[in-house]
Amino acid sequence: MTEAGTAWPATVAGWGDRFALVAPDQRGHGRSPRFSNAQLQQILPTFVADAIGVLERHGPAVLLGRSLGGRVAAAAAVTRADLVRAPARSPTRWCAWGTRTG
Repeated sequence: MTEAGTAWPATVAGWGDRFALVAPDQRGHGRSPRFSNAQLQQILPTFVADAIGVLERHGPAVLLGRSLGGRVAAAAAVTRADLVRAPARSPTRWCAWGTRTG
């Protein structure tokens, strides 16, 4: 999980022959749908719902997310543990959504 699925070329090259990989574009990036005004007010829950939708279509998986995608992977795991075998995050800061730090 990150902005665009095309951000993972090295991962696809390294793991694609051993694993079935799905690299979706997050909403608002790549070829994904754009945000509605209501979704812009709830970006993280919208991303999580989108990720769960992908898992519902493709089946349980390990979710690898970078930056905000790591938070999406972790939140999807908490929300639908039946669909997330494990969340993996690379590099992701943990702070409350919308909290300004530093």
